[in-house]
Amino acid sequence: MLNSYVGGIKALHRASNRQKAWFENGVACFITSHEVTVDPSGNSVPMPVEGLFARCVALLSNKSVAAIVLVIQTDELLYSGLPVDRLDSLEVSEEPLSAWSSEEHSESSKPRRDELLKMLTSFSHFSQAVSMSDHDIEVYGSELAV
Repeated sequence: MLNSYVGGIKALHRASNRQKAWFENGVACFITSHEVTVDPSGNSVPMPVEGLFARCVALLSNKSVAAIVLVIQTDELLYSGLPVDRLDSLEVSEEPLSAWSSEEHSESSKPRRDELLKMLTSFSHFSQAVSMSDHDIEVYGSELAV
């Protein structure tokens, strides 16, 4: 199972809720962003690699990982591609993304963000991403709703 959340702090919060729901159901779920990876107990996992793509590949090769929650906070995947052939769910907040190519990770442009969302949607099990709001957020493509 591979869930994905696009955005900033809201996306990270939603990903954490998803991980907790999986954990409560006995599923070994890890969260990863381009900067941090968190195990099912909520502990940071040191990784010898940088970036979302490399961290995801590392988790995919770990036999103890049953589910992965991707937190996509940069436009990195436009450069690297997605390390999987399908996303089981995709939620998007209106928060800006950082530009992967910038050393300061400045804000990515709207056209780059739109291009990334189009790419991610093409990998999603569903034809459209779900927008995150501060209220009722439906989660499509997963058995557990947060």
